[in-house]
Amino acid sequence: MEWLTDQDRRAEEWLQRLQPFATADSPRVTPLPNGGVRFDAAYKTGKGWVQRVRHEDLDSWSHGFERIHLVEFFHDGRSRLGYALLERVTLEPGQDGTGVTVTMRSRMTGKSLLFKFLGRDADRASHQIERHLAGQADFRIGELTSHFSTPGASAS
Repeated sequence: MEWLTDQDRRAEEWLQRLQPFATADSPRVTPLPNGGVRFDAAYKTGKGWVQRVRHEDLDSWSHGFERIHLVEFFHDGRSRLGYALLERVTLEPGQDGTGVTVTMRSRMTGKSLLFKFLGRDADRASHQIERHLAGQADFRIGELTSHFSTPGASAS
């Protein structure tokens, strides 16, 4: 479990993931009092759009953690779409290997929530959230599979 929540390793990997995005604006890594980490960045996504993201550790326990991912899109300085993604990962060490459960929940935030209730841009926003949700789940599963398929790796 220490590997999964190691602040230094996660900060280094996160900054490496940002390298392909030459437009990433001042990415920041902030240690939190609970032993977790907060990651912040903003990306120019084209035609006046900016995506601002924050990933923050909420809680961790002996064999799991919970994180929140906040994403907001701006156009011409105005917030247009926002959503929150709650991620929970639980590891269950066993004789035949480590069982991994990844749970993702999402919801719109801010004006996006209002627009959803009004029926405005709901399909486009829902599609964007589903893409991010699937991408984040795939990334986490790939990360865990890669680690635990390495000889000698364990959940502890």
